[in-house]
Amino acid sequence: MGFVKEFRDFHQEMPEWQYLTSIGVRNMFGKEIPKETASIVLDRENNYYLIPQGHTGRGHTDEDMSFFVLCLNGKKVQIEAIENPKKNQDKTIDTWFDIRKIRIIDQEINDIFSHEKLIALITDAFEKRALIQEDEHCKNGNVRITGLDESKLV
Repeated sequence: MGFVKEFRDFHQEMPEWQYLTSIGVRNMFGKEIPKETASIVLDRENNYYLIPQGHTGRGHTDEDMSFFVLCLNGKKVQIEAIENPKKNQDKTIDTWFDIRKIRIIDQEINDIFSHEKLIALITDAFEKRALIQEDEHCKNGNVRITGLDESKLV
């Protein structure tokens, strides 16, 4: 099936919340993730989720760094990325995710997924994350994994 982006009613608790917190998903400060969300990227068939954990403001760094956890059937991968939406003249939006760091939290992932498969899953999840609206205004979701080599996949 692959990843999809589901849009939700922000005022309702997401049904996945208890599961995600039970496997240790937290925000960037180590606190519980919000119970509500406007959208979620998931592959329900495989029990995969891409969960935003927060972001820094441009006042803290030169760039606005976003933090995510990719949950793959209960195993977690920490991802740091720069998100760059670009408005086009035709009123569509191209969104780029520049993934800067991938950190494997649960080392069992190395036994389950090859390096290539893990990169493909990350790319698919972020391409779906880039679709910020449900309509024709979202043109492209692009993912660039910069400078990724074995030393950055820690």
